[in-house]
Amino acid sequence: MTPQDRRIIDTWQEQKHHVCQITLIKTNDERTDVFQNFLNDFVQVVPHVVMKATQGEDGEPPSIRVQENIIFHAIPSGPELSPFLNALDFQAEKKINTPRTKNAPLEKINVPARLIIFIAPHCAYCPVQVETLLGFSYQSKLIHLDVIDGVFFPELSRKYNIQSAPTVILDDTITWTGRTASAEILSMILDRDPSKMGTATLEGMLKSGEAFKLADMMIEKNMIFPSLIDLMVTAKWPVRLGAMVAIETIAEKNIRLAGAIVHPLMNRMPEMDANAKGDIVYIAGICGDESILPALESIRIQPETDEELQDAVSEAINAIMGRERFQGTE
Repeated sequence: MTPQDRRIIDTWQEQKHHVCQITLIKTNDERTDVFQNFLNDFVQVVPHVVMKATQGEDGEPPSIRVQENIIFHAIPSGPELSPFLNALDFQAEKKINTPRTKNAPLEKINVPARLIIFIAPHCAYCPVQVETLLGFSYQSKLIHLDVIDGVFFPELSRKYNIQSAPTVILDDTITWTGRTASAEILSMILDRDPSKMGTATLEGMLKSGEAFKLADMMIEKNMIFPSLIDLMVTAKWPVRLGAMVAIETIAEKNIRLAGAIVHPLMNRMPEMDANAKGDIVYIAGICGDESILPALESIRIQPETDEELQDAVSEAINAIMGRERFQGTE
Protein backbone atom coordinates (compact mmCIF):
# COMPACT_ATOMS: atom_id res chain seq x y z
CA MET A 1 0.00 0.00 0.00
CA THR A 2 1.51 3.29 -1.11
CA PRO A 3 1.48 6.41 1.10
CA GLN A 4 -0.95 8.03 -1.35
CA ASP A 5 -3.29 5.03 -1.15
CA ARG A 6 -3.09 5.17 2.64
CA ARG A 7 -4.09 8.84 2.66
CA ILE A 8 -7.07 8.14 0.39
CA ILE A 9 -8.20 5.26 2.60
CA ASP A 10 -7.75 7.33 5.78
CA THR A 11 -9.88 10.13 4.35
CA TRP A 12 -12.53 7.68 3.18
CA GLN A 13 -12.81 5.75 6.44
CA GLU A 14 -13.00 8.90 8.56
CA GLN A 15 -16.30 9.69 6.84
CA LYS A 16 -17.74 6.17 7.14
CA HIS A 17 -19.19 4.40 10.13
CA HIS A 18 -20.95 1.47 8.52
CA VAL A 19 -19.75 -2.12 8.73
CA CYS A 20 -19.14 -3.95 5.47
CA GLN A 21 -17.61 -7.27 4.50
CA ILE A 22 -15.13 -8.42 1.89
CA THR A 23 -14.07 -11.97 1.14
CA LEU A 24 -10.64 -13.14 0.07
CA ILE A 25 -10.90 -16.02 -2.40
CA LYS A 26 -7.71 -18.00 -1.81
CA THR A 27 -6.38 -20.50 -4.34
CA ASN A 28 -3.17 -22.44 -4.92
CA ASP A 29 -1.96 -19.49 -7.04
CA GLU A 30 1.10 -17.87 -5.41
CA ARG A 31 -0.42 -14.44 -6.08
CA THR A 32 -2.90 -15.18 -3.31
CA ASP A 33 -0.26 -13.84 -0.89
CA VAL A 34 -0.38 -10.43 -2.58
CA PHE A 35 -4.13 -10.22 -2.04
CA GLN A 36 -3.77 -11.47 1.52
CA ASN A 37 -1.15 -8.82 2.33
CA PHE A 38 -3.22 -6.03 0.80
CA LEU A 39 -6.35 -6.99 2.72
CA ASN A 40 -4.44 -7.44 5.97
CA ASP A 41 -3.17 -3.88 5.63
CA PHE A 42 -6.57 -2.61 4.51
CA VAL A 43 -8.60 -3.97 7.45
CA GLN A 44 -5.94 -2.75 9.85
CA VAL A 45 -6.46 0.78 8.55
CA VAL A 46 -10.26 0.41 8.25
CA PRO A 47 -11.56 -1.45 11.32
CA HIS A 48 -15.21 -1.35 10.20
CA VAL A 49 -14.41 -3.59 7.21
CA VAL A 50 -14.63 -7.28 8.08
CA MET A 51 -12.50 -9.66 6.05
CA LYS A 52 -13.39 -13.30 5.58
CA ALA A 53 -11.50 -15.91 3.59
CA THR A 54 -12.70 -18.89 1.61
CA GLN A 55 -10.95 -21.45 -0.53
CA GLY A 56 -11.49 -21.16 -4.26
CA GLU A 57 -11.00 -23.83 -6.89
CA ASP A 58 -7.48 -24.91 -7.78
CA GLY A 59 -6.30 -23.32 -10.98
CA GLU A 60 -8.49 -20.27 -10.51
CA PRO A 61 -6.94 -16.83 -9.91
CA PRO A 62 -7.24 -15.34 -6.40
CA SER A 63 -9.68 -12.50 -5.93
CA ILE A 64 -11.55 -10.16 -3.61
CA ARG A 65 -15.32 -10.62 -3.50
CA VAL A 66 -17.23 -7.49 -2.57
CA GLN A 67 -20.56 -9.27 -2.95
CA GLU A 68 -21.75 -12.41 -4.72
CA ASN A 69 -21.89 -10.79 -8.15
CA ILE A 70 -18.83 -8.52 -7.91
CA ILE A 71 -15.29 -9.92 -7.97
CA PHE A 72 -11.95 -8.09 -8.13
CA HIS A 73 -9.09 -10.03 -9.69
CA ALA A 74 -7.04 -6.93 -9.04
CA ILE A 75 -5.29 -5.17 -6.17
CA PRO A 76 -7.15 -1.87 -5.66
CA SER A 77 -4.40 0.71 -5.84
CA GLY A 78 -3.78 4.08 -7.42
CA PRO A 79 -6.63 5.11 -9.76
CA GLU A 80 -8.49 1.83 -9.11
CA LEU A 81 -8.70 2.39 -5.36
CA SER A 82 -11.63 4.82 -5.51
CA PRO A 83 -13.94 2.46 -7.46
CA PHE A 84 -13.19 -0.26 -4.90
CA LEU A 85 -14.02 2.06 -2.00
CA ASN A 86 -17.21 3.16 -3.75
CA ALA A 87 -18.12 -0.49 -4.16
CA LEU A 88 -17.92 -0.86 -0.39
CA ASP A 89 -20.11 2.22 -0.02
CA PHE A 90 -22.70 0.68 -2.33
CA GLN A 91 -22.67 -2.51 -0.29
CA ALA A 92 -23.18 -0.81 3.04
CA GLU A 93 -25.46 2.06 2.14
CA LYS A 94 -27.54 0.26 -0.52
CA LYS A 95 -27.54 3.35 -2.68
CA ILE A 96 -26.55 3.76 -6.28
CA ASN A 97 -24.61 6.75 -7.54
CA THR A 98 -24.68 5.69 -11.19
CA PRO A 99 -27.62 7.29 -13.05
CA ARG A 100 -30.12 4.91 -14.59
CA THR A 101 -30.42 4.82 -18.36
CA LYS A 102 -33.98 5.79 -19.33
CA ASN A 103 -33.94 3.88 -22.60
CA ALA A 104 -32.64 0.69 -20.99
CA PRO A 105 -33.93 0.36 -17.41
CA LEU A 106 -32.10 -2.28 -15.46
CA GLU A 107 -35.40 -3.52 -14.03
CA LYS A 108 -36.08 -5.14 -17.42
CA ILE A 109 -33.09 -7.47 -17.16
CA ASN A 110 -34.34 -11.03 -16.63
CA VAL A 111 -31.46 -12.99 -18.17
CA PRO A 112 -28.19 -13.28 -16.20
CA ALA A 113 -25.24 -11.44 -17.72
CA ARG A 114 -21.52 -11.80 -17.11
CA LEU A 115 -19.39 -8.71 -17.60
CA ILE A 116 -15.60 -8.77 -17.51
CA ILE A 117 -13.55 -5.60 -17.55
CA PHE A 118 -9.81 -5.73 -18.09
CA ILE A 119 -7.96 -2.82 -16.53
CA ALA A 120 -4.32 -1.77 -16.31
CA PRO A 121 -2.25 0.47 -14.02
CA HIS A 122 -2.24 4.14 -15.06
CA CYS A 123 -5.16 3.59 -17.46
CA ALA A 124 -7.00 6.92 -17.65
CA TYR A 125 -10.43 5.58 -18.61
CA CYS A 126 -10.41 2.38 -16.52
CA PRO A 127 -11.70 3.80 -13.20
CA VAL A 128 -14.63 5.52 -14.91
CA GLN A 129 -15.57 2.37 -16.80
CA VAL A 130 -15.28 0.27 -13.64
CA GLU A 131 -17.53 2.71 -11.75
CA THR A 132 -20.17 2.42 -14.47
CA LEU A 133 -20.19 -1.38 -14.43
CA LEU A 134 -20.21 -1.48 -10.63
CA GLY A 135 -23.36 0.61 -10.72
CA PHE A 136 -24.96 -1.90 -13.09
CA SER A 137 -24.13 -4.82 -10.80
CA TYR A 138 -25.49 -3.11 -7.72
CA GLN A 139 -28.74 -2.27 -9.47
CA SER A 140 -29.19 -5.83 -10.75
CA LYS A 141 -27.99 -8.97 -9.01
CA LEU A 142 -28.29 -10.72 -12.38
CA ILE A 143 -25.25 -8.81 -13.66
CA HIS A 144 -22.05 -10.53 -12.54
CA LEU A 145 -18.92 -8.38 -12.81
CA ASP A 146 -15.29 -9.50 -12.85
CA VAL A 147 -12.69 -6.73 -12.64
CA ILE A 148 -9.36 -8.12 -13.89
CA ASP A 149 -5.94 -6.50 -13.84
CA GLY A 150 -4.67 -7.69 -17.19
CA VAL A 151 -1.06 -6.88 -16.29
CA PHE A 152 -1.15 -8.78 -12.99
CA PHE A 153 -2.92 -11.70 -14.67
CA PRO A 154 -1.29 -11.88 -18.12
CA GLU A 155 -2.58 -15.42 -18.67
CA LEU A 156 -6.15 -14.10 -18.56
CA SER A 157 -5.23 -11.33 -21.00
CA ARG A 158 -3.91 -13.98 -23.38
CA LYS A 159 -7.00 -16.14 -22.90
CA TYR A 160 -9.27 -13.28 -23.96
CA ASN A 161 -6.82 -11.79 -26.49
CA ILE A 162 -6.72 -8.44 -24.68
CA GLN A 163 -4.71 -5.79 -26.50
CA SER A 164 -5.60 -2.65 -24.54
CA ALA A 165 -7.46 -1.35 -21.50
CA PRO A 166 -10.18 -0.88 -20.66
CA THR A 167 -11.74 -3.81 -22.47
CA VAL A 168 -15.25 -4.92 -21.54
CA ILE A 169 -16.55 -8.37 -22.48
CA LEU A 170 -20.19 -9.47 -22.26
CA ASP A 171 -20.89 -13.21 -21.95
CA ASP A 172 -17.58 -14.06 -23.64
CA THR A 173 -19.02 -12.93 -26.99
CA ILE A 174 -19.32 -9.13 -27.25
CA THR A 175 -16.28 -6.90 -26.71
CA TRP A 176 -15.83 -3.15 -26.30
CA THR A 177 -12.43 -1.47 -26.20
CA GLY A 178 -11.77 1.97 -24.77
CA ARG A 179 -14.32 4.22 -23.13
CA THR A 180 -17.81 2.94 -23.96
CA ALA A 181 -21.14 4.61 -23.28
CA SER A 182 -23.18 2.92 -20.57
CA ALA A 183 -26.31 3.01 -22.75
CA GLU A 184 -24.56 0.93 -25.42
CA ILE A 185 -23.56 -1.78 -22.95
CA LEU A 186 -27.00 -1.89 -21.34
CA SER A 187 -28.69 -2.08 -24.72
CA MET A 188 -26.67 -5.18 -25.59
CA ILE A 189 -27.44 -6.74 -22.20
CA LEU A 190 -31.17 -6.23 -22.74
CA ASP A 191 -31.22 -7.41 -26.36
CA ARG A 192 -29.28 -10.65 -25.87
CA ASP A 193 -30.53 -14.01 -27.05
CA PRO A 194 -30.47 -16.26 -23.93
CA SER A 195 -29.50 -19.24 -26.06
CA LYS A 196 -26.18 -17.55 -26.81
CA MET A 197 -25.15 -17.18 -23.17
CA GLY A 198 -21.60 -18.42 -22.61
CA THR A 199 -20.58 -21.31 -20.39
CA ALA A 200 -19.41 -18.96 -17.63
CA THR A 201 -22.85 -17.32 -17.45
CA LEU A 202 -24.67 -20.65 -17.35
CA GLU A 203 -22.19 -21.99 -14.81
CA GLY A 204 -22.91 -18.98 -12.62
CA MET A 205 -26.63 -19.71 -12.80
CA LEU A 206 -26.12 -23.35 -11.83
CA LYS A 207 -23.79 -22.47 -8.95
CA SER A 208 -26.44 -20.02 -7.71
CA GLY A 209 -29.08 -22.75 -7.62
CA GLU A 210 -30.95 -21.52 -10.69
CA ALA A 211 -31.13 -24.82 -12.59
CA PHE A 212 -34.94 -24.67 -12.65
CA LYS A 213 -34.91 -21.14 -14.04
CA LEU A 214 -32.44 -22.20 -16.72
CA ALA A 215 -34.69 -25.14 -17.62
CA ASP A 216 -37.68 -22.83 -17.97
CA MET A 217 -35.68 -20.53 -20.25
CA MET A 218 -34.81 -23.42 -22.55
CA ILE A 219 -38.40 -24.66 -22.57
CA GLU A 220 -39.59 -21.17 -23.49
CA LYS A 221 -37.05 -20.99 -26.34
CA ASN A 222 -37.79 -24.65 -27.25
CA MET A 223 -34.11 -25.42 -27.57
CA ILE A 224 -31.18 -26.76 -25.57
CA PHE A 225 -28.64 -23.98 -25.11
CA PRO A 226 -25.32 -25.09 -26.67
CA SER A 227 -23.27 -24.06 -23.63
CA LEU A 228 -25.17 -26.56 -21.48
CA ILE A 229 -23.49 -29.38 -23.39
CA ASP A 230 -20.06 -28.06 -22.38
CA LEU A 231 -21.14 -27.93 -18.74
CA MET A 232 -22.36 -31.53 -18.82
CA VAL A 233 -18.92 -32.77 -19.83
CA THR A 234 -16.98 -30.71 -17.28
CA ALA A 235 -15.02 -32.43 -14.54
CA LYS A 236 -16.63 -30.10 -11.96
CA TRP A 237 -19.20 -32.27 -10.21
CA PRO A 238 -21.34 -29.44 -8.68
CA VAL A 239 -21.69 -27.81 -12.10
CA ARG A 240 -22.49 -31.10 -13.79
CA LEU A 241 -25.09 -31.85 -11.13
CA GLY A 242 -26.80 -28.52 -11.75
CA ALA A 243 -26.84 -29.20 -15.49
CA MET A 244 -28.38 -32.61 -14.85
CA VAL A 245 -31.11 -31.05 -12.71
CA ALA A 246 -31.91 -28.65 -15.55
CA ILE A 247 -32.15 -31.49 -18.07
CA GLU A 248 -34.29 -33.62 -15.75
CA THR A 249 -36.63 -30.65 -15.25
CA ILE A 250 -36.98 -30.22 -19.00
CA ALA A 251 -37.59 -33.95 -19.44
CA GLU A 252 -40.51 -33.82 -17.00
CA LYS A 253 -42.23 -31.20 -19.16
CA ASN A 254 -40.90 -31.87 -22.66
CA ILE A 255 -38.99 -35.12 -23.01
CA ARG A 256 -38.51 -34.64 -26.75
CA LEU A 257 -36.72 -31.35 -26.14
CA ALA A 258 -34.58 -32.85 -23.38
CA GLY A 259 -33.70 -35.75 -25.65
CA ALA A 260 -32.07 -33.36 -28.11
CA ILE A 261 -29.03 -33.21 -25.84
CA VAL A 262 -28.37 -36.95 -25.75
CA HIS A 263 -26.60 -37.52 -29.08
CA PRO A 264 -24.31 -34.44 -28.73
CA LEU A 265 -23.35 -35.64 -25.25
CA MET A 266 -22.67 -39.18 -26.39
CA ASN A 267 -20.38 -37.80 -29.10
CA ARG A 268 -18.31 -36.13 -26.36
CA MET A 269 -17.90 -39.33 -24.29
CA PRO A 270 -14.24 -39.97 -25.27
CA GLU A 271 -13.09 -36.72 -23.63
CA MET A 272 -14.84 -37.33 -20.30
CA ASP A 273 -13.66 -38.88 -17.07
CA ALA A 274 -15.38 -41.97 -15.65
CA ASN A 275 -17.76 -40.02 -13.40
CA ALA A 276 -18.92 -37.76 -16.21
CA LYS A 277 -19.49 -40.77 -18.47
CA GLY A 278 -21.78 -42.28 -15.86
CA ASP A 279 -23.77 -39.06 -15.66
CA ILE A 280 -24.16 -38.90 -19.44
CA VAL A 281 -25.40 -42.47 -19.52
CA TYR A 282 -27.88 -41.58 -16.77
CA ILE A 283 -29.18 -38.64 -18.81
CA ALA A 284 -29.51 -40.92 -21.84
CA GLY A 285 -31.71 -43.19 -19.75
CA ILE A 286 -33.82 -40.27 -18.56
CA CYS A 287 -34.62 -38.72 -21.93
CA GLY A 288 -33.03 -40.76 -24.74
CA ASP A 289 -34.99 -42.79 -27.28
CA GLU A 290 -34.33 -46.00 -29.17
CA SER A 291 -31.99 -44.23 -31.60
CA ILE A 292 -29.34 -44.05 -28.86
CA LEU A 293 -29.50 -47.76 -27.98
CA PRO A 294 -26.72 -48.87 -30.37
CA ALA A 295 -24.32 -46.29 -28.90
CA LEU A 296 -25.14 -47.42 -25.37
CA GLU A 297 -24.69 -51.06 -26.27
CA SER A 298 -21.32 -50.23 -27.84
CA ILE A 299 -20.20 -48.66 -24.55
CA ARG A 300 -21.35 -51.66 -22.56
CA ILE A 301 -19.28 -54.17 -24.54
CA GLN A 302 -16.08 -52.11 -24.69
CA PRO A 303 -13.23 -53.83 -22.77
CA GLU A 304 -12.30 -50.63 -20.91
CA THR A 305 -15.83 -50.13 -19.56
CA ASP A 306 -15.80 -50.94 -15.85
CA GLU A 307 -18.54 -52.82 -14.04
CA GLU A 308 -20.12 -49.71 -12.55
CA LEU A 309 -20.50 -48.05 -15.95
CA GLN A 310 -21.78 -51.31 -17.46
CA ASP A 311 -24.51 -51.39 -14.81
CA ALA A 312 -25.40 -47.76 -15.54
CA VAL A 313 -25.64 -48.53 -19.26
CA SER A 314 -27.90 -51.52 -18.59
CA GLU A 315 -30.18 -49.38 -16.44
CA ALA A 316 -30.33 -46.70 -19.13
CA ILE A 317 -31.16 -49.23 -21.85
CA ASN A 318 -33.91 -50.76 -19.71
CA ALA A 319 -35.35 -47.31 -18.97
CA ILE A 320 -35.44 -46.38 -22.65
CA MET A 321 -36.94 -49.69 -23.75
CA GLY A 322 -39.55 -49.51 -21.00
CA ARG A 323 -40.48 -45.97 -22.02
CA GLU A 324 -40.69 -46.94 -25.70
CA ARG A 325 -42.96 -49.90 -24.87
CA PHE A 326 -45.19 -47.69 -22.73
CA GLN A 327 -45.47 -45.06 -25.45
CA GLY A 328 -46.26 -47.77 -27.97
CA THR A 329 -49.30 -48.87 -25.96
CA GLU A 330 -50.77 -45.39 -25.71
